[in-house]
Amino acid sequence: MTSTVYGSQATQTPAATQIAADLERRIITGTLQPGTKLPPERAFAKRYQVSRSTLRDALLELENKNLIRRVQGNGTIVLEPPRDEWDLRAMTAKSNPEYVAELRYTIEPTIARLAALRATAADLLQIKEAVAKTETASNQEDATDTDITFHALLAQASHNPIMAAIVTMTAEWTREERVLTHSNDEWQRLSVEEHNAIAEAIGLHDPDLAEETMRKHMVEVRRRIEQSTHQ
Repeated sequence: MTSTVYGSQATQTPAATQIAADLERRIITGTLQPGTKLPPERAFAKRYQVSRSTLRDALLELENKNLIRRVQGNGTIVLEPPRDEWDLRAMTAKSNPEYVAELRYTIEPTIARLAALRATAADLLQIKEAVAKTETASNQEDATDTDITFHALLAQASHNPIMAAIVTMTAEWTREERVLTHSNDEWQRLSVEEHNAIAEAIGLHDPDLAEETMRKHMVEVRRRIEQSTHQ
């Protein structure tokens, strides 16, 4: 289990980092639903072909992010989202898309800044893999899905659960608009370039660059939406 992470030079990614990244991605995207009980440590370690101590290191990172709970004698459980997140969803589920666009422009540059300051090696690996998927998206729907995943992973890398919850909600509200921004090959290419630039800045742990790069991306996204809706 080796890989190169943004901001490093031909470095090996520890197995625990790769496992944490894989499990976190599956939790964020809903592949592992809240309440899911993970396999026993021995079987889980065998599946990943690592020692149990390596697996425990990976699970500890997820536990520190409040994504799982490990209970002595009862295994490891994927956690429900915080209750206040769902209360906020209920209040704002029908928000004006323009308000959501303004919210994204306000918070996403800050999220990029925080991610540059706080991202772990596992966070960086997930971001790198998300960028790679945007490069291979074969259609509009795939491109939209990878876009949503990329921004969700940046929010997770900020290590601010409230911001992560808000980004998850805005993804639901803006899916239709996001599809528009991937409606032609040129816009998809530009989106890949912009995501790459953001990921590079975060990998370099440069908060100013990450914030500014994300701000420019938000401006371009809004411009594409406006251009598409006026065609």
